[in-house]
Amino acid sequence: KNDKPLSPVTLLSKKAVSPTPLDQWISMALKNRPEWIRAGLEAKTALAELKKSRARNLPSLSLNGNYEIKSEGFDSSKGNYTLGAAVSMNLFSGFGYSAKTEEALLRARQVRHFKEELENKIELEVKQAYYDVMSAQKRINAANTAVDQAKEAMRIVSNRYDSGILPVVSLLDAEVAVYEAKNNCNR
Repeated sequence: KNDKPLSPVTLLSKKAVSPTPLDQWISMALKNRPEWIRAGLEAKTALAELKKSRARNLPSLSLNGNYEIKSEGFDSSKGNYTLGAAVSMNLFSGFGYSAKTEEALLRARQVRHFKEELENKIELEVKQAYYDVMSAQKRINAANTAVDQAKEAMRIVSNRYDSGILPVVSLLDAEVAVYEAKNNCNR
């Protein structure tokens, strides 16, 4: 059985919080979160679908060409070619294209709202974590101050005990206060 006392390997008070501003933490989170990246890709896809749907109503132009060589031998040849162009325009499609365009528009809006909601959620998570760290840092600083104050009180009580002014119980109480402050600092 090992009766050696346990002590923390690293003290929390030694670690300083990075002075990175909150907005940089938020932009890092948005840049690195997979669901945010996926939402951005979904938004691009929805906009591409909307463009494609709107393009169905535009007129289309087709060009074609053909060239032939007719010859009975290798010495004489006659060329024949054709060129053509066709323009097509949808006059009425039974509102099918309009419905598909409306569906694509609604999908793009839905994805945009989802992305905004996700951005707000990520920002809230980052802000909560940031303020939790700031609060923890303040608690650590307060605990370190309490340890320093307990040590100073212990020094004063020890001097008074050595002078015979205070009883040993006061010295023991001051020692307990130092241990409690150290214990609170390491929580």
